[in-house]
Amino acid sequence: MIIFVFVLLLSLSSATGFTINLIILVICFGGVMGVYPPLVMENYGPINQGVNYGIVFCDYSVAAFFAPKFLSVLSKVTKGDFSKAFYVAIAVAVFGLILNFVYQKVKGADQN
Repeated sequence: MIIFVFVLLLSLSSATGFTINLIILVICFGGVMGVYPPLVMENYGPINQGVNYGIVFCDYSVAAFFAPKFLSVLSKVTKGDFSKAFYVAIAVAVFGLILNFVYQKVKGADQN
């Protein structure tokens, strides 16, 4: 869904389209926040769930710290063209989707 929304953001130029797509992205963000805790529990068990979830969530914090700095540099290189940021986001989302398929395959192999 995130990949689809970013592609739409590249093609739409209206404020209404931007707003609708932004709302969809926020809903996807909420979904991630709902999926992380059970995913950590499934992989590491209930013992030390709080600590394990904190460690996993640190990656989210690292991304929140470095992404704006990276996008600022990207904006300067492209002379203010922020559309390149959407291409980067699409690439990251595609990579995440591939990792999800790999995770499912490995998890399925473990259960057999």
